[in-house]
Amino acid sequence: MRLTQTFFFSAVTLLGLSGCGPSEHNLSLTTDKDRYSLGAPVEVTLHNGSLSSVGYNLCASKLQRHVDGEFIEELRRTENASCNKINEGLGPLSQVSESLEMRGDLPPGEYRFVQSVHPGWTNAEGVNVTIEVASEPFHLGE
Repeated sequence: MRLTQTFFFSAVTLLGLSGCGPSEHNLSLTTDKDRYSLGAPVEVTLHNGSLSSVGYNLCASKLQRHVDGEFIEELRRTENASCNKINEGLGPLSQVSESLEMRGDLPPGEYRFVQSVHPGWTNAEGVNVTIEVASEPFHLGE
């Protein structure tokens, strides 16, 4: 498992810091390619373009498959990967990448990852806020 953390900055990053969705919080999730062979690992990168730290766990990213016009959640992306349920911290204007193992018997098709990100604040009811950030779709085995 390869982890890298890189500092990044741009003038565009500083322009859209208010709102409610992932893009308004300057959070994004990307993959290194748009096509993969079945069973090939997928490099996933979480970008935090905000001025605040966030909590994340890339290993716990959810894999979803595109079926009949909507994305449905796959139960497991790999048979044997263990994943600690520990939130890592990602600083402001930073990114982190991880190579995620994939099962070789997943049906070919269009997929995406969804990552839960924890900005460290609560809503009006005092409940911790979680932001779901989805990657662009990618293809497995096609």
